[in-house]
Amino acid sequence: MQPTTGPNRRSIVALMLTLALIGSACGSRRSVEEIAAASASAAAGPVERGAGVAGGSTADSDDAASPAVEGDTRSPSSPTRSGVSTVGPSTGSGSTSPTGDATTGGGAAGTTGGGGAPAPGTGEIVIASVGSYSGIPGSVFAEAPLTVQGWARSVNEGGGIGGRTVKVLVLDDQGDLSRHQTLVRRAVEEQGVIAFVASHAPLTGSASVDYLNQQGVVTIGGQGTDAWFSTSAVHFSVTAVGADLNYLYAAAIKRFADSEGLNNYGVIYCVESASCSEFADSTSRFAEELGMNVVYKQGASIAQPDFTSECLSARNQGVEVLNVGLDGNSLRRLAGACARQSFRPNYFQPSEGLENNMLGDPNLDGTITGSPIFPVTLGGTPAADRIRAEIDRYIGDVDNLLLVAQAWISAMALERALRDVVGDVDRSDVLTGLRTISNEDFGGLTAPITYTEANKNPPICYWVVAIVDGEMTRPDGLERQCRSR
Repeated sequence: MQPTTGPNRRSIVALMLTLALIGSACGSRRSVEEIAAASASAAAGPVERGAGVAGGSTADSDDAASPAVEGDTRSPSSPTRSGVSTVGPSTGSGSTSPTGDATTGGGAAGTTGGGGAPAPGTGEIVIASVGSYSGIPGSVFAEAPLTVQGWARSVNEGGGIGGRTVKVLVLDDQGDLSRHQTLVRRAVEEQGVIAFVASHAPLTGSASVDYLNQQGVVTIGGQGTDAWFSTSAVHFSVTAVGADLNYLYAAAIKRFADSEGLNNYGVIYCVESASCSEFADSTSRFAEELGMNVVYKQGASIAQPDFTSECLSARNQGVEVLNVGLDGNSLRRLAGACARQSFRPNYFQPSEGLENNMLGDPNLDGTITGSPIFPVTLGGTPAADRIRAEIDRYIGDVDNLLLVAQAWISAMALERALRDVVGDVDRSDVLTGLRTISNEDFGGLTAPITYTEANKNPPICYWVVAIVDGEMTRPDGLERQCRSR
């Protein structure tokens, strides 16, 4: 975990990674090197409960966690973490260890675990996750592609999708637009990728949007705040996207405030990124439309050593719920400064930022978020309990709980789209299959999703999650809240 004094390099980069990264600066407790080591270990044998999952690739220290793909001229000095083949319905028990072999990005498929029915189709289903997965951005996003690989191992162990093995390629664009575009083209044209799943590329994803639309290659899951999820015909999300996501956050704040008899809303946001001020303006406007009293809106720098002035101003304005558009490290310093002034509002963090490593800070007790997917890691329903068990088994300990659960459900959407396909699968089957999804919530894990050609954006639904006495809780129980704006 990062120290709680002063800004850090990772925090600054996180702010550059658009609004979706607000609050995510502490990322995974596992370093890139630890993830690489776990992956190398998994590649050498079955993945055990709590162990890392094979996949992706690692290179030297200047290129950590970047996958080796076909045609890549780099010379990795550490074991390969590229795509791993896996298969099997997500409802499988996962009672035995998977035997999928790790492969290079363009290599042969791994083996299929036992228990699957004879394949009605032939060949394999090749998918990929492309994003900024090395260096500092990788410390924020690395758990997403590992999740897709963990899901694939679970699926393969159960017999595959229609008996077909799933192979996952992890493609690291290293934050470079040109590299991103090259990797996507190579994946589609040379490596047989028919879909991308849980791709986290907020700074680079725009480079491939037109190409993917031209080729009819679908992306399922990623950052819902990325503009192309609202406008692209081949980008699908399992959560609300764009302005709907900001409205979701405001609605969650309003619901919690009403339950506690609170009404005065404030927001503090970073001045380092335009996305932060846009987030502040949007959520404040929606909070006001919902009937809250917006009394405070202030920009601040993550580089400033102290937030006492902001705390005093917010306290003097009577703020009761403070929406924090800062990185996680700054949130901790803000909460500490406010506590020293005997000011303890309920803090709100965008859902990507509510992580396990916040639980030990008493100044953050009472922090809330609105999660656009069921808080899987808390369990409580058959679907949530099943996914939680599979995450524990195939991925292990995670910090970015929402990121991981959302990536897993995005992969489930791919499985749902392809479940009725007979024969070999191609890219058109993915798009056709997604458009057959109607009123699907994956066992109560998402909003009721209907993907049509005219409107594929999911409804605005959420679950309120709060830190209470050092534990994550659900103030509304299992109830899903949905509304329109």
